[in-house]
Amino acid sequence: MHAWIIWLPVCEAGRTFGMDSLGGWMFWIVCVCFSVWENAALKVNMRESSLEVVRGDSVILPCSFYTSSRLSTLNIIWTLARSSSPETPIQVIVYDYGQVIEDPSLIGRVAFTGLPLSADIILNYTRLSDAGTYRCMVNNLPEKADPGIGELELSVLEPPSLPDCKWDGDINLGGSVRLSCSVAEGVPTPDIRWEKVNPEEIPLPINMEGDFSGSVQIVNVSSQTSGLYRCSATNIL
Repeated sequence: MHAWIIWLPVCEAGRTFGMDSLGGWMFWIVCVCFSVWENAALKVNMRESSLEVVRGDSVILPCSFYTSSRLSTLNIIWTLARSSSPETPIQVIVYDYGQVIEDPSLIGRVAFTGLPLSADIILNYTRLSDAGTYRCMVNNLPEKADPGIGELELSVLEPPSLPDCKWDGDINLGGSVRLSCSVAEGVPTPDIRWEKVNPEEIPLPINMEGDFSGSVQIVNVSSQTSGLYRCSATNIL
């Protein structure tokens, strides 16, 4: 920073007040200027703390920052700690001295949307592996960051896949039959239900076998247990 001091003599009734009488005031003004400069700090603001997107859709991850310095030294780094492997974060995209570098696995799917005034990025054709904790880190020398890091959680949602239903056991009179139903995917975890729908709908108690599979046991098969059974899998989508 450059500071300019101009001394102007002050006259009153034939008297001139020189540097000695004004020096204290000038020194105070210069100190204020330097104090404001020293207290300036880059600030990062995440406008959202969590976001949801349906698999295959696009989502904008917002990251705003304030800086009082020129943007010639601006550096922005986005990282991702995937929900499936949080211990090994990856570098998503970087802006450094005017150049943009994407992670090879995300080329064509990730981009900045408002450089150099914004650190927002867009993520296209989202996948389940995109879910996790994103960190936006901004630096712009010589300013210090206060803080220079923001985080948000991204959840990638997916409707349940078509249920796969099977049965095994003895369907003869007095026998025992096991009806099983499973889905391959779904976020959040699907709610699996079994119902007897013929001649009337009757919810059945289900034994969950993990998050994506459930079964019903029918004992002592008879004419009363015969009919149409239905398995359904639902979540918020």
